[in-house]
Amino acid sequence: MPPTKTIRFLLSLLLIPLAACAAGQDGRCGAQARMERATHAAPARATPSSAAPAAAPRVATPAPPPTIGTCDSGGCWDTGGNRYNGGANGTFLNGSGRLCQRNGVSMQCF
Repeated sequence: MPPTKTIRFLLSLLLIPLAACAAGQDGRCGAQARMERATHAAPARATPSSAAPAAAPRVATPAPPPTIGTCDSGGCWDTGGNRYNGGANGTFLNGSGRLCQRNGVSMQCF
């Protein structure tokens, strides 16, 4: 072979692997580059499910406080059937002994 053909042949042996490496995203070759490309590959897309999406959990709204129904000289009854004993200056004790304050038409217990 004449020297120019030999040089072209050697260059082609060198350039073919380089062209294959250049096809990668970062242009690097070797096992480490292939491993990095594999770990940075885009995740597989999930196929749409035929099942309906799960409903969002419902937030429980607190029940409104029972309103004060009837009062007598010893205390008050609310619409839920609970008794509030006392009544001095709007301060009461509920059935479990907690201190309650009359707040308009309802009781707030502490």
